[in-house]
Amino acid sequence: MVERPGYEDVSVGDPAALVFKPGGDTVTYKGEPVVQACNLLMVDQVQKILLKTNLRIQPSSSGSVKRAYFDGKGLGDVQYWKNMLLSEENSCSYLLQQKPRESQQIPTESVHLIQLRVYLSSYVNPNIIKSELDAEYGSGEEQGEVLIYKRTTKSESDKNRDTAEYMLEYKGVFANLQLKFDGNDAAKEQLLQTVAKRLVEVVTQPEGPVKMAYASPIFTAKVGNGCEWTDNNDFKTVFGVDASASVKESVATAIGGIDFVDIDETKSVDNEEVAEHTTIYHYLEHQCTRMAVDRSKGGSFAKVMNLYIHTYTFETDEPARLFLEKEKGRKQYDPQPLEETIGDGAVYLSGDAGFNLGIAQMVMFRNGRFVVKVSFDDRMEEIPDAEVIERLLLVVKNMDKKMEGF
Repeated sequence: MVERPGYEDVSVGDPAALVFKPGGDTVTYKGEPVVQACNLLMVDQVQKILLKTNLRIQPSSSGSVKRAYFDGKGLGDVQYWKNMLLSEENSCSYLLQQKPRESQQIPTESVHLIQLRVYLSSYVNPNIIKSELDAEYGSGEEQGEVLIYKRTTKSESDKNRDTAEYMLEYKGVFANLQLKFDGNDAAKEQLLQTVAKRLVEVVTQPEGPVKMAYASPIFTAKVGNGCEWTDNNDFKTVFGVDASASVKESVATAIGGIDFVDIDETKSVDNEEVAEHTTIYHYLEHQCTRMAVDRSKGGSFAKVMNLYIHTYTFETDEPARLFLEKEKGRKQYDPQPLEETIGDGAVYLSGDAGFNLGIAQMVMFRNGRFVVKVSFDDRMEEIPDAEVIERLLLVVKNMDKKMEGF
């Protein structure tokens, strides 16, 4: 187990292993360089600032960091709201958690969150931003080269907690920063100034979207990412239309552990208090969602389409094999073999997804030390299993080819 400052009480493999690395080429959308939200507030910057507070990024092997960004693959338009400032196509959020030794300072039921959105004229009507500023923020204050507007709002779920919200503007690019946690005024100011500084830097010298990576002595293998293994063609194979230019990711911050003592009763252990003879295999999760919205029928009707790629990365092949067997044995699923051989084993699963999520219909396959679940929905009607398999099979086969040698 790796010890990290601020996470001394957490018993996971490594509670804060996520790092951001420089991205590749700058992505443009409708001719405009995209200022990517997560480039304005890096995970290491957040961790450094929070070390001095009673908060930390929540350690999770599934996803405490979420982002929507432009990866240059989707060829469709992003969802555009003509009269409302509701854009989520370029965003970055950090789910926070209070440190136990400070548990009396903040109500435990509160949700603590840092959320950042970037608005560009290529996908948000500038007049809507101006109307929002006039109605909700009032006049701004110049801080260096950046114009900053501020307002404070009450949380609907926690009436005792305020949210500090800022709108930053530099050369026509707007960044909306929401700090949903109490107190820690010094930390809030540091976060604000970090975003302001980075906004000037990235607008002046555009950057590609940061890459999610991990730095940990207990997990040195390369981590799988479904967004890297899929593209517009895969989405079009399933839905017949282009994917949005924006793609979503849910990213793990911590390295988790799993044990396979009893394959039918496999335990996912974010707590490693298990028998000494038990072998704990470390792993990471990542979810990629490619999407599109069809408004061709006009009016308020909208058909939402999502392609989900959920990846589990292990360090070696054996735990991935055991994990696939475990998932095939879940009682709520009805595993069906596939006629074609894919990777190192594949299965179609259909059954109750739980948590009122309806019926899960997915193809799950293994390629070496990776296990991937691929599914889709268009939120319109139930689709027969045979059609789901047909629509997903080409995507899965393409992914399997791209994963070779990864």
